[in-house]
Amino acid sequence: AACKTDSQARHEDYVFHRAVVEATHNPFFVSLYDQLHEGAIPRTKLLSVELDPEAVSYYLERVAREHAEVLQAIVSGEAEAARNAMYRHLQRAYDNYAAYQDHSQA
Repeated sequence: AACKTDSQARHEDYVFHRAVVEATHNPFFVSLYDQLHEGAIPRTKLLSVELDPEAVSYYLERVAREHAEVLQAIVSGEAEAARNAMYRHLQRAYDNYAAYQDHSQA
């Protein structure tokens, strides 16, 4: 995978999640996402600290795979699979953020 800057990775993540939110055709949800996205996407905080470049690369590749899984389910019209894939993706993001919080407070 190509090496990405923190800024590139954050932008691509925002674009992906914004597209998923727009696909709901719910203007309230789109507005809410726009207002909360910086604070609601923990990765923006995770990658802003000094981390092992290999760990960051692995993390970004995993996120890309998770995004591809969500996208494939959406494109295939498999609503339940898309929901499950997004749930797993968000749960992993939460788990990573919780681990980061524990580590930064230690």
